Amino acid sequence: MKKVTKMKNIKNLIKHFQIIGFIWFIPALLAVFLFSSAASCEGEYENELWFHNATSDTIVFVSKCRQPNGEVYPIHYRRFFPNESGIIGASQKFSTFEMINYQYESNNVEILIHYPTCPSCGGTKVESDPDHGEHYYIDINPLVSWEPPLCNLPDSINHFYNKNSWVIVKGGTKGDADIATFTITEKDLQQKE
Repeated sequence: MKKVTKMKNIKNLIKHFQIIGFIWFIPALLAVFLFSSAASCEGEYENELWFHNATSDTIVFVSKCRQPNGEVYPIHYRRFFPNESGIIGASQKFSTFEMINYQYESNNVEILIHYPTCPSCGGTKVESDPDHGEHYYIDINPLVSWEPPLCNLPDSINHFYNKNSWVIVKGGTKGDADIATFTITEKDLQQKE
């Protein structure tokens, strides 16, 4: 009799834990679903900075940081093939022009010519390209070099730090984000020659 009662108590205990587990499982599953869907929506409303290469050349966008001692060193390389666009900044907190000030305020932005990946082309090897995961060669003499600060120049002057050179459209799934695009053209490259 004791053995049967023990078995019955164990079965009741298991049944009790299954009911409690099921009761807690549904709210926990619901919470996970709500938090994961909220987290996935956050990135959709970011303000973004884009760079568009409207030239016939493969170019390299370089951000160079100027130290207080005057020394300048590259902190970001990004290769752009002809007619390619790519994101160069995003923030949920800052507007597009605040991002330019924050990310590029003490930086020079340079455009360099890209060489095919070969040791004999005479370019300087860039150790890694985080966007494409490979090595490539560049000419370290810039085709174009822009220096801060952000300003308002006439529309006819295409300059990375000219607010009037950026095209800003609303984007994101609800149209709440600012998407700012800077386009470099053949005319910009010819000014250097």
